[in-house]
Amino acid sequence: PFNKADGAISERAKPSPAVKDQAEARFKLRPSESGPALDSNAPDFVVTDPAGYSRTLADYRGYTLLIGVWSSNQPNSAANIERLYKANSTNSKFRLLGVSKVRQPKPANTTFPIFYNEGSKVFGAQPGEFVLLNENGTAELRGSLTKDVENLRKILQGK
Repeated sequence: PFNKADGAISERAKPSPAVKDQAEARFKLRPSESGPALDSNAPDFVVTDPAGYSRTLADYRGYTLLIGVWSSNQPNSAANIERLYKANSTNSKFRLLGVSKVRQPKPANTTFPIFYNEGSKVFGAQPGEFVLLNENGTAELRGSLTKDVENLRKILQGK
Protein backbone atom coordinates (compact mmCIF):
# COMPACT_ATOMS: atom_id res chain seq x y z
CA PRO A 1 0.00 0.00 0.00
CA PHE A 2 1.00 3.59 -0.65
CA ASN A 3 2.10 5.68 2.34
CA LYS A 4 0.78 9.25 1.96
CA ALA A 5 3.19 10.71 4.51
CA ASP A 6 6.42 10.03 2.65
CA GLY A 7 5.28 8.65 -0.72
CA ALA A 8 6.92 5.28 -0.04
CA ILE A 9 5.33 1.99 -0.91
CA SER A 10 5.22 -0.48 1.93
CA GLU A 11 4.59 -4.18 1.52
CA ARG A 12 2.88 -6.54 3.95
CA ALA A 13 4.59 -9.88 3.81
CA LYS A 14 2.55 -13.06 3.89
CA PRO A 15 3.77 -15.76 6.20
CA SER A 16 5.91 -18.42 4.63
CA PRO A 17 5.46 -22.13 5.43
CA ALA A 18 8.21 -21.65 8.03
CA VAL A 19 5.97 -19.16 9.89
CA LYS A 20 3.21 -21.78 10.05
CA ASP A 21 5.73 -24.26 11.47
CA GLN A 22 6.75 -21.65 14.05
CA ALA A 23 3.09 -21.14 15.01
CA GLU A 24 2.66 -24.88 15.48
CA ALA A 25 5.87 -25.04 17.52
CA ARG A 26 4.68 -22.10 19.65
CA PHE A 27 1.62 -24.12 20.65
CA LYS A 28 3.86 -26.90 21.95
CA LEU A 29 5.94 -24.50 24.07
CA ARG A 30 5.17 -23.96 27.72
CA PRO A 31 2.93 -20.90 28.16
CA SER A 32 4.52 -17.78 29.56
CA GLU A 33 3.77 -16.29 32.94
CA SER A 34 1.47 -13.73 31.31
CA GLY A 35 -1.69 -15.82 31.45
CA PRO A 36 -3.30 -19.03 32.59
CA ALA A 37 -1.71 -22.28 31.48
CA LEU A 38 -3.29 -24.22 28.67
CA ASP A 39 -5.00 -27.41 29.70
CA SER A 40 -2.51 -30.21 29.05
CA ASN A 41 -5.31 -32.22 27.41
CA ALA A 42 -6.14 -29.46 24.89
CA PRO A 43 -5.76 -30.78 21.34
CA ASP A 44 -3.57 -29.23 18.67
CA PHE A 45 -5.38 -26.36 17.04
CA VAL A 46 -4.20 -24.38 14.03
CA VAL A 47 -6.46 -22.23 11.85
CA THR A 48 -5.56 -19.72 9.15
CA ASP A 49 -7.22 -16.40 8.31
CA PRO A 50 -7.94 -15.40 4.69
CA ALA A 51 -4.63 -13.49 4.50
CA GLY A 52 -2.70 -16.64 5.41
CA TYR A 53 -1.84 -15.87 9.04
CA SER A 54 -2.06 -18.84 11.42
CA ARG A 55 -3.50 -18.88 14.93
CA THR A 56 -3.16 -21.56 17.57
CA LEU A 57 -4.99 -22.24 20.80
CA ALA A 58 -2.16 -20.54 22.69
CA ASP A 59 -3.09 -17.25 20.98
CA TYR A 60 -6.40 -17.28 22.86
CA ARG A 61 -5.06 -18.16 26.31
CA GLY A 62 -6.86 -16.08 28.92
CA TYR A 63 -10.02 -15.61 26.81
CA THR A 64 -13.34 -17.39 26.61
CA LEU A 65 -13.27 -18.70 23.03
CA LEU A 66 -16.26 -19.70 20.95
CA ILE A 67 -15.49 -21.73 17.85
CA GLY A 68 -18.40 -21.92 15.42
CA VAL A 69 -17.91 -24.24 12.45
CA TRP A 70 -19.80 -22.87 9.47
CA SER A 71 -20.48 -24.01 5.95
CA SER A 72 -22.00 -22.17 3.02
CA ASN A 73 -24.76 -24.79 2.80
CA GLN A 74 -25.90 -23.97 6.37
CA PRO A 75 -26.90 -20.29 6.31
CA ASN A 76 -28.76 -20.48 9.64
CA SER A 77 -25.61 -21.57 11.45
CA ALA A 78 -23.62 -18.67 9.98
CA ALA A 79 -26.43 -16.25 10.87
CA ASN A 80 -26.38 -17.48 14.48
CA ILE A 81 -22.59 -17.10 14.67
CA GLU A 82 -23.08 -13.50 13.51
CA ARG A 83 -25.74 -12.86 16.18
CA LEU A 84 -23.49 -14.27 18.92
CA TYR A 85 -20.56 -12.21 17.64
CA LYS A 86 -22.53 -8.96 17.70
CA ALA A 87 -24.14 -9.70 21.09
CA ASN A 88 -20.74 -10.28 22.73
CA SER A 89 -18.61 -7.71 20.88
CA THR A 90 -18.20 -5.51 23.97
CA ASN A 91 -16.82 -8.33 26.16
CA SER A 92 -13.03 -7.84 26.16
CA LYS A 93 -12.44 -11.37 27.52
CA PHE A 94 -14.40 -13.07 24.70
CA ARG A 95 -13.18 -14.16 21.27
CA LEU A 96 -15.16 -15.83 18.50
CA LEU A 97 -13.81 -17.73 15.51
CA GLY A 98 -15.97 -18.74 12.58
CA VAL A 99 -14.10 -21.75 11.21
CA SER A 100 -14.71 -23.38 7.85
CA LYS A 101 -13.28 -26.78 7.04
CA VAL A 102 -12.70 -25.66 3.42
CA ARG A 103 -11.88 -22.32 1.80
CA GLN A 104 -15.14 -20.72 0.77
CA PRO A 105 -16.46 -17.17 0.46
CA LYS A 106 -17.49 -15.45 3.68
CA PRO A 107 -21.26 -15.71 4.25
CA ALA A 108 -23.20 -12.66 3.07
CA ASN A 109 -24.06 -10.01 5.67
CA THR A 110 -21.58 -11.29 8.26
CA THR A 111 -18.80 -9.52 10.15
CA PHE A 112 -17.49 -12.31 12.39
CA PRO A 113 -13.81 -13.25 11.91
CA ILE A 114 -13.41 -16.23 9.61
CA PHE A 115 -10.68 -18.84 9.65
CA TYR A 116 -9.94 -21.99 7.73
CA ASN A 117 -9.12 -25.29 9.34
CA GLU A 118 -5.55 -26.36 8.73
CA GLY A 119 -6.09 -30.03 9.47
CA SER A 120 -6.59 -29.62 13.22
CA LYS A 121 -9.41 -31.49 14.87
CA VAL A 122 -11.25 -28.27 15.89
CA PHE A 123 -12.31 -30.13 19.04
CA GLY A 124 -14.34 -32.57 16.96
CA ALA A 125 -16.83 -29.91 15.86
CA GLN A 126 -18.50 -30.41 12.50
CA PRO A 127 -20.20 -27.80 10.29
CA GLY A 128 -23.21 -26.39 12.14
CA GLU A 129 -21.70 -27.02 15.59
CA PHE A 130 -19.90 -24.93 18.20
CA VAL A 131 -17.40 -25.49 21.00
CA LEU A 132 -17.05 -23.07 23.92
CA LEU A 133 -13.60 -23.07 25.55
CA ASN A 134 -12.64 -21.56 28.87
CA GLU A 135 -9.55 -19.38 29.41
CA ASN A 136 -7.37 -22.49 29.84
CA GLY A 137 -8.37 -24.03 26.52
CA THR A 138 -10.71 -26.63 27.99
CA ALA A 139 -13.99 -27.35 26.20
CA GLU A 140 -16.86 -26.37 28.52
CA LEU A 141 -19.80 -26.72 26.16
CA ARG A 142 -20.51 -28.01 22.69
CA GLY A 143 -23.62 -28.23 20.61
CA SER A 144 -25.62 -27.26 17.55
CA LEU A 145 -25.54 -23.72 16.17
CA THR A 146 -29.24 -24.04 15.43
CA LYS A 147 -30.75 -26.13 18.23
CA ASP A 148 -28.56 -25.05 21.19
CA VAL A 149 -27.85 -21.42 20.34
CA GLU A 150 -30.32 -19.94 22.85
CA ASN A 151 -28.73 -21.86 25.72
CA LEU A 152 -25.30 -20.76 24.53
CA ARG A 153 -26.43 -17.12 24.34
CA LYS A 154 -27.59 -17.25 27.98
CA ILE A 155 -24.32 -18.79 29.12
CA LEU A 156 -22.30 -16.13 27.31
CA GLN A 157 -24.35 -13.36 28.95
CA GLY A 158 -23.13 -14.62 32.31
CA LYS A 159 -19.43 -14.53 31.36
